[in-house]
Amino acid sequence: MRGQASTEFVIILSAIMIIFFVFYSLYNDQFVNSRQSAEKIAVMTAAISIRNSIDHVFLAGDGTVYNTSFRIVDINVSVHDGVVWAQSDFASYYAPLLTSRINTTSIHGGDVTIKNNKGLIEIA
Repeated sequence: MRGQASTEFVIILSAIMIIFFVFYSLYNDQFVNSRQSAEKIAVMTAAISIRNSIDHVFLAGDGTVYNTSFRIVDINVSVHDGVVWAQSDFASYYAPLLTSRINTTSIHGGDVTIKNNKGLIEIA
């Protein structure tokens, strides 16, 4: 009788562990997917908000100065050749600008000054 109880215990324990690992793997896959999706959205939002700020300064005309701040965490943002390029570990996004006359720069977040100097967009 004792041998039968221990065999049943091992079978039930094995079944419970298999069910646990199946649910854990499903949960882990969804967690990774949601994290990657959130990172893609953050990268896209950073690129589009910076692009919109630069385009507004360009459209406002010569002498326009716009002081703003960007909260960018773990995202590399660079502006060159008429494109705002944002990238992180899992995602990248580029947003084209209305002008290609822009000084090449990287934006690391914090306070940023965007200036239209006779059609040349300067970012400091």
